[in-house]
Amino acid sequence: MTTRLLFRVDANQEIGYGHLMRCLSIADSIDNFEITFFSTDNLETYFKDLKNEKYHFIQFNKSKDFLSIIKSDDIVIIDGYEFDSSYHKAIHSLGAKIICIDDLASRKLLADAIINPTPSLSSQDYSCPIFTQFYIGLNYAMIRKSFLELAQKKTISKTTGSIMICFGGSDPLNITKRALEVVIQSEKFSQIHCVLGPGYHFFESLNQYSYENVHFHKNLLEVDMAHLMEQCEFAILPCSGILLEGIAAKMKIISGHYIDNQKLVYQHHLKLKTFVDAKDFSSSDLTTALLKLNETIPSPTLIDGHSIDRIHKIIKQLSSEDHYSIREANINDCNLTFLWTNHPNTRQFSFNKENIEWEDHLNWFNKKLQSLSCFYLLLELNNILVGSIRFDILDKIATISYLVAPDYHGLGIGNILFRKGLIALEKKYSMNELDIIQGFVFKGNIPSIKTFERFNFKQQINQDTLLFTKQFTKND
Repeated sequence: MTTRLLFRVDANQEIGYGHLMRCLSIADSIDNFEITFFSTDNLETYFKDLKNEKYHFIQFNKSKDFLSIIKSDDIVIIDGYEFDSSYHKAIHSLGAKIICIDDLASRKLLADAIINPTPSLSSQDYSCPIFTQFYIGLNYAMIRKSFLELAQKKTISKTTGSIMICFGGSDPLNITKRALEVVIQSEKFSQIHCVLGPGYHFFESLNQYSYENVHFHKNLLEVDMAHLMEQCEFAILPCSGILLEGIAAKMKIISGHYIDNQKLVYQHHLKLKTFVDAKDFSSSDLTTALLKLNETIPSPTLIDGHSIDRIHKIIKQLSSEDHYSIREANINDCNLTFLWTNHPNTRQFSFNKENIEWEDHLNWFNKKLQSLSCFYLLLELNNILVGSIRFDILDKIATISYLVAPDYHGLGIGNILFRKGLIALEKKYSMNELDIIQGFVFKGNIPSIKTFERFNFKQQINQDTLLFTKQFTKND
């Protein structure tokens, strides 16, 4: 049975079209999913223009009506600031998994995974369940296929003296006009391209700028937009999704912010020096930024062109979790766990490098099963054991030990094992019983380090090992 991938996103002139565009970038090339977009806005014409039969679109009158559609094995991708934790909780109660696309890091999100392409941001800024996975930074830039292809090019030949101005699909403040005036007055550019989206309603205000070197482009298709960005040497863009496309196209960019939800992106990109700062796009700040524009040196490696592939992997991992089950260990598991324990790959990252004797393992295993302070779980795929995770509890601290069966390394099972273990831990223990979850990892064990980081554990250096810790919380 094909898994349904449901996108819950709104787009209109007031809020813009950025949320929709980045959701479309994810949906564009993923296979083996039934894809439907849901919105309280009328996006029917937009989807008809895409002429892509793999998408379905449904409009609701009220956001809560979406809940009546959800099934237990659905993957729901939510992109929007109005969807709060109570909305997430209602979706979770129906058994679906949630991926939240976010660029604020200021809300409680009851999600199974969070994707935020803002560079240098920390997952520590979030308040989430213990089982939430975090995918943060430009490695998860949600940009369309044509721009991913530009990102993969090592160099791009530009038209000298060309500049593009684009403020997204709507530009409700008509900053396009202000930027165009400043660019024309500078007399620095041989070609000026203004890109106007489907929600732009100030066309008449631009009639006075009918100069030979000024070109207006309305409702460009993706391929045409990418071609224009590939040609243009410079750009004036807001700190939204289009900034990432400009970076992928290796443009020298002036940027800033004019609404609150762009501030975090603006601050972190400013630290990374991906653009020349125009602050709030006042005429004076735009003029100052133009004088510094040649100081920007586009980096060919900030966006590598493989970000959507990584996001597809996240979706497929969450979808595959339903094929796995987790249960408590029993004495019948002793022999197989003994074989796992003595495998060279396991011993390599164990604190004790020596092989374990059978009698020692048997005694240890029985003690763990009988101990009230040990929560020992095994992961199964089609009734085949593929990994184990153990929580040893002392003084309200749960210490994690986990391993993937040697024959199943490199298949992404570690994430599934870790997440299902944390979900089981949260269900079994109360806030009075646990305070901290921790794990020790050798510095060379890169897969385990990435796993702990992905689940928002804080890292501390402890001699030859790393100590990862996080607060135990309940998903309420």
